[in-house]
Amino acid sequence: GLCERLHFGGSFLCLLGTRMFTCGRKEPPPSAHLFNKFWDIAAQGESLDCLKSVRCAGGAASPTLLKNIETYLCKNIVNSYGSTEAGGICTFKISSATDPAICGYPHPEVTVQVVDESDQPLPLGQEGVIRVKTTHMVNEYFNNPQETARSFRNGWFYPGDRGRLTKDDLLFLTGRSSEMINRGGVKIDPATIDRFLADYPGIVDAAAFAVKGTMGLNDMAAAVVVAKDFDLKGLARALKENFEKARRPSIIFRTKKIPRNEMGKVMRAEMSKSFAERAENLRTK
Repeated sequence: GLCERLHFGGSFLCLLGTRMFTCGRKEPPPSAHLFNKFWDIAAQGESLDCLKSVRCAGGAASPTLLKNIETYLCKNIVNSYGSTEAGGICTFKISSATDPAICGYPHPEVTVQVVDESDQPLPLGQEGVIRVKTTHMVNEYFNNPQETARSFRNGWFYPGDRGRLTKDDLLFLTGRSSEMINRGGVKIDPATIDRFLADYPGIVDAAAFAVKGTMGLNDMAAAVVVAKDFDLKGLARALKENFEKARRPSIIFRTKKIPRNEMGKVMRAEMSKSFAERAENLRTK
């Protein structure tokens, strides 16, 4: 999401009153670079009152990043959930105390359902596959019938997310269907690990991903971009204190860079492949 891209190295354009500036991957971490831009403006005696809101989109921001935004930039933070295919789907005003899984309430022109693998609607509160129907969504991909058949069915768009709906129609996201790690029957959303690592002192960038474990079963690892003197054992202890064994990484790698696409999203499949040999070498030692 935008806020995660600010923290982890995305590029973006910022408009503040009559000023315009860009931040990108050359100034890590861009969140700090953005804050410094505001500090420079304030130091020149200019008011930041024109900054009325901050909008997050594309993924959940970490609590620490939200706290920094509240403290130093703006308390009006809005989370937006949507897609290129369906447009805006949900909106919710968030804070650093908000459950990161909360996606928001569907817009008036949007219908959201949570269904099982057979496309049957599930009871409220039960996790399943999210599908949406809007008055303004597209109904196919250009020259891509295979992807169209996978994402558009019977008038519904399937964005590839999993979640649940409450009785008052509040949507919670529980992860991307394609990214869920099935670890011995325990399904894990690696983004929950990402958010924890994003808030951990000394970590510049990080991501969790699947690797092959013993007996060919799925395991979970994490890669972190840190300084040479970073305490990996301390991080392992913190993960143990905050996550049960089945839901925390069993391997932590140091790396120079986390691969991300143009939208700032982690390329987990690429990480699983690139770290496969290192994971195997650790297991066979």
